[in-house]
Amino acid sequence: MVIPMPSSGPMPSMASLPEAQLRELMRVKFCVIALWFLALLRVGLCGDLMGSLSNFVVAMLGTFLLAEDKHLSRCHLCLAQTILGRCCGMPGLSMLMPFLMISGINSIFDLMTVGAIFSTFGRAALQTPLAWIYLAIFFCELFSAVFGYRLLKGLESAQQGDGYARLPGFSGGQGQGSRFGGSGGGGLFGAPAVQSMPGSSGGGGGGGFKAFQGAGQKLGS
Repeated sequence: MVIPMPSSGPMPSMASLPEAQLRELMRVKFCVIALWFLALLRVGLCGDLMGSLSNFVVAMLGTFLLAEDKHLSRCHLCLAQTILGRCCGMPGLSMLMPFLMISGINSIFDLMTVGAIFSTFGRAALQTPLAWIYLAIFFCELFSAVFGYRLLKGLESAQQGDGYARLPGFSGGQGQGSRFGGSGGGGLFGAPAVQSMPGSSGGGGGGGFKAFQGAGQKLGS
């Protein structure tokens, strides 16, 4: 199941990302490539096929996330032609949220596995490739979650701009108009200002109605 990013419009492509987000995405790329190799080592050297499936899922999601990358685009095309392509949905930055969530959850379980290994064998576990592979997988998935989160926050900041939604017709209150109006004479949200009534104060000339003033007439006169 794909969890889309909260966005009101289409997700940007890699080419349109700012330099800061591109750096975070390249760091994610290195973690994804490392996870592919580490998952294969976990199967080949450790014989842990079932445990490596979660690592393959993170690497696959990262590959769909980096579908526009020149080094991972061919790998993405191979995966997209299988049933995995239908399961992952649209490639690109829309895969950032599931990649971030699953890599973060996997890093917690990998930390528990590493803790169990060292609690059982102590420092002697460092003499076996099994412990080093699990340590490398844990750090790769942890850094994938960290870099993915930083990329997500950068994308949200870029989408929200300065954090205030510009109201329709707002032009910054230039001229003599109101704060929410346009140029001089504009009303709220750029609507035309209400015209003054003839004879009222502030109108053009002529005396208007004034309370308690003027000549009256007595009854019976």
